Amino acid sequence: RNSFRKSYQDGLPVAPLLTPAALVTSLMFLAPILFFFRFSFNHYIPGKFMETAWTLENYLEFFTDPYYHRILGRTLRIALLSTVFTLVLAFPVSSCMAKSRGRWKSFFVIALVFPMMLGSVIRGMGWIGILSETGILNKFLLEAGLIQAPMKLIYTEKSVIMGIVSIELPLMILTLETVLESINPDIELAAYNLGASYGSMFFKVKLPLAIPGILAGTSLVFVQAMNTYSTARMMGGPTIQMMATSIYTEITELSNWPAGAAMSFILLIITLAITFLYSHVLEKKYIKAMHL
Repeated sequence: RNSFRKSYQDGLPVAPLLTPAALVTSLMFLAPILFFFRFSFNHYIPGKFMETAWTLENYLEFFTDPYYHRILGRTLRIALLSTVFTLVLAFPVSSCMAKSRGRWKSFFVIALVFPMMLGSVIRGMGWIGILSETGILNKFLLEAGLIQAPMKLIYTEKSVIMGIVSIELPLMILTLETVLESINPDIELAAYNLGASYGSMFFKVKLPLAIPGILAGTSLVFVQAMNTYSTARMMGGPTIQMMATSIYTEITELSNWPAGAAMSFILLIITLAITFLYSHVLEKKYIKAMHL
């Protein structure tokens, strides 16, 4: 870092300093993708791993088999709902943090960062302890006489969404808070002085100015929700199959590497395409709002 800073201050080219790290990072990122991409064209032979070939049968099977259609649809549905719920829950907290100062601001930051230090597996185990049939919530409801039998609160799509939201919420809050804090509060006061109601001020002033934070936060949450494995495995169980858990099953349990590789590449392309389209549309609206 000191060498980079000295070179920058002296006006020296920094490309020689950045090239080794860039090459290593690119290699570590591209090598697995290219490796799996080549595997996706191989022919699967049950009991014999796979046969080297150039065939599209793995991709054709994915796009023609209703089983994979349900898995992809469930993954998209869970990812989209998780992103929307995370944004809705994060916005008021971020607004409160942006207006807080001193010790309260530090308390909010510590309270958000601490859960992020725990792995998703640990947090998933905590949710299992709360939502399972013998968990804390069912025991409380049974002892209170509110239910006669334990409710099924886990191993459902709702429980997976709940787990994803709880994991991604701190990240969304911190991302939004950074942008909301940069908004001049005088702009909101000016809107009120001009007769705007809170709803009008929020949708016509505050929300457009918060678009960069919304764009960054929702993009991160959506990508991670699309590719979640441990949360889907622990909160959804074997019945709620998503793309990541299905890829794991194809490769480790069925030894069908070509199908797993094809699904991995399809998941990557769909995630990037949706994220790019979403970012493009939102950025156009943001630029238009800023010009207005």
